[in-house]
Amino acid sequence: MGALAGITLIEIAERPAGENTGKLLSDFGATVIKVERPGGAPTRHMGPFKNGESALFAFLNTNKKSVVLDLASPEDRATLDKLLARANGLIDDHDEAWGARHGLTPAEVAAAHPHLVHCAITPFGQGAPAEWQNARSINVINAGGWAYHSPSEMPHEKPPLKGAGRFLPDYESAIDAAMATLASLHRQRKTGRGQFIDLSEVEVQLNRIDCVLDRMVAGDADPSDERTAYDMGGPGTSFAAKDGHIYLFMTTKGHWNGLCKLMGDPAWAKEFR
Repeated sequence: MGALAGITLIEIAERPAGENTGKLLSDFGATVIKVERPGGAPTRHMGPFKNGESALFAFLNTNKKSVVLDLASPEDRATLDKLLARANGLIDDHDEAWGARHGLTPAEVAAAHPHLVHCAITPFGQGAPAEWQNARSINVINAGGWAYHSPSEMPHEKPPLKGAGRFLPDYESAIDAAMATLASLHRQRKTGRGQFIDLSEVEVQLNRIDCVLDRMVAGDADPSDERTAYDMGGPGTSFAAKDGHIYLFMTTKGHWNGLCKLMGDPAWAKEFR
């Protein structure tokens, strides 16, 4: 039993963003029924693997129930409608073209199941240009600015590909999607009405950009595509010492200057100033 016991959610999501949304809600006691395509969800085939099974899939789908449906089949699509009729919510993360092909656009879901909380997590939100809708984590983390959380490691002249974490944008978006779904479920309990939640992964990134964008706006850092955007006035890298390695990360120039003074102002430190 958990705080969300009695809540049933249908998850048709197939990416880490949507799957982690369902995981977070299932961890709090919601019954999450995961709809998988024949052959299994795509994350079943993504590493790392242990004894031939995906550890990623296991992490993202703890506590869930599963049903295999071919949503291109009229019979299986009708089965999904039966599940939705008894559920409180629907979790999706497909692009709009996929929704249109399967009769699962926000308008179609609302017309068939007006009681349902329908949460759609997509890279740029509903209405984004078609060519943007198949973006993945690496696109989102750069579009949202988080790639500049990469340490200012050499080479400086090359723009960063990704920040820390394989699916960081997906996991962060899932937190917001789960919270928005909870708020809408509370409204549903009071009114009996459903709601569509349009969650943009890029907007989530922009709202968590913290000091990098702040420093650019304040004039403390020049907007650029260089890896120095996250420099805080000193190194952010590891150094080989006599007895091993040490990692230094400075949050202000004053910290670096203070450390240099403590070390006796070695000549090699000047290249980091």
